[in-house]
Amino acid sequence: MKFKNLEKFKKGGNGSNMELGVPLPQTPKARVYRQSPNEHAHPRLFVLGNPQGDIVPSDAARKRMKLEPRSQQTVCPYSGMVGPDGDFTHPEDVKAALEVVKDAARRDIEDAVSQMFRGLGGRSRGMITVKICSVARRCS
Repeated sequence: MKFKNLEKFKKGGNGSNMELGVPLPQTPKARVYRQSPNEHAHPRLFVLGNPQGDIVPSDAARKRMKLEPRSQQTVCPYSGMVGPDGDFTHPEDVKAALEVVKDAARRDIEDAVSQMFRGLGGRSRGMITVKICSVARRCS
């Protein structure tokens, strides 16, 4: 079975195990909402943008930095907590990504079932008649 909709999100995997990656939603200025895993950090929500070009931090800025630029970790601006980028993903973004994957899988399954029955609509073989109808309208 071909998964043309799911394959858009393929990041790796082998055989029947597909590894998917859904990009996080972005603001109009290409920033991503993050949420601190530290429940005591207020307001917990913040946005981060992608680095623009090869900006070299000044010595003064580097002294305040906890991490090297472009590392795979995030620093909470409210509590200073450091953790892997994934720990700062907003739970609603995780839910939205799962819905995107579910929708892509549903469309792939619908396409496969439609392909199996293509060409059978309205044909009659003896006592059996096959009639293909959409879910939106009832067959008569």
